[in-house]
Amino acid sequence: MKIVACSCFVLLGLFLSPPAPAQSRSLPPHVQRCDGKYWTEPGYVVDDPKSAAVKWAPGIQYRSCGNVTQPHIMADKREGYWTPEPGYKWAHLDANGKPTDFAVQWEPEQHLPTWPHVHAGQAEGSYSPDNGYTWAHLDKDGHPTDAAVRSLTPAELAEEACEKAMHRPMDVPVALRACNTSVNRYPKEWQGYLDRAYLRMRLDQFDGAKADLDHANQLVNTALSSGTEAGEAKHGADAIRKAKESLELSKTLEPLWVAYLRELEAAGPAAWENWRAAPWSLYRKNHQAAEGQVQARRLNGVVQ
Repeated sequence: MKIVACSCFVLLGLFLSPPAPAQSRSLPPHVQRCDGKYWTEPGYVVDDPKSAAVKWAPGIQYRSCGNVTQPHIMADKREGYWTPEPGYKWAHLDANGKPTDFAVQWEPEQHLPTWPHVHAGQAEGSYSPDNGYTWAHLDKDGHPTDAAVRSLTPAELAEEACEKAMHRPMDVPVALRACNTSVNRYPKEWQGYLDRAYLRMRLDQFDGAKADLDHANQLVNTALSSGTEAGEAKHGADAIRKAKESLELSKTLEPLWVAYLRELEAAGPAAWENWRAAPWSLYRKNHQAAEGQVQARRLNGVVQ
C-alpha cells in the first residue's frame, strides 16, 4: 500500500453499484484514504514505507489531501498540537487566551524563538536580523538563503550607524558625524563611503559625493582583485554603480529644479498657492539650515 504524505480528514469506505453494504477497511494509525489514495493525517509523515508507519513531524504545514488548507499553520513540537508559522500569531482567542480557530495574523517585530536574533519585518512574510546582526548566507544577488545570522563586525556596526542616521533627514549633522566616524575608523571599508556619498547628494554636495564613490569603488575593486569577500564586493560594485547613476541624474536635474523654483516664485503667490512658502526661498532656507547646522557643530567639535 503506497501512502502519500498529506493531511486530510475524510469518510472512509467503498461504495458499489448496485447498492451493497459498504466494505470497511482497517488502516494503519494516522493514515486515511482521500481521492482514491492513501494519505497521512495532518502533521504526520511516512516514517517507514514498508510498514506504513507514520510519525509526527514538527514544523510541517497543515495540509489536506496534498493542499495547504490552513495557511501559515505548522505542526507544534507536541504531537497533535498546531502553532502559527514564525511571524504570525493567533487571530482569535477565547477568554483563556486559547485559539478558537486556525485564523492567524502577521505580527511585525515579533521575535522568533526558532530563529535566534531574527524578527518579523513590517511587511507580511518579511524577516530582519536584530540590531548588531546580519544575514550569514547570501546568494549572488545579496539575498539571504536561510535564517542564519552572524554578529556584525565593528566596521559594519559603524556603517550601520551611518545608514540609520541618514533616515533622520532633520538632523543632518548627526548623520554626517556617524558617516564620518565610519569612514575615519574603518578607511578600508567601502560601505561608509557609499553612505556618506548618498548623504552628500542629499545636501547637493555633488563633488564630495563623487569623491566618496570613487574611493568606495577603488576599495571594491581591490577586494575583487584579491578575491576576499567576493560576494560582498560584487554587491558593493553594483550598489556603487547605482549610486553613480543617481548622482549623475541629480547633477542633471538640480539646475533644472532650481530654475523652475525661481520662475515659480517670480510668477507671484498665485502661481505657488499650494506651497507653504515661496518655493525658491524655501529651497534656499532648507539648504542653508542644513549647512548651518553642520557648520555650527563643526565649530563646536561635534562634526568632523
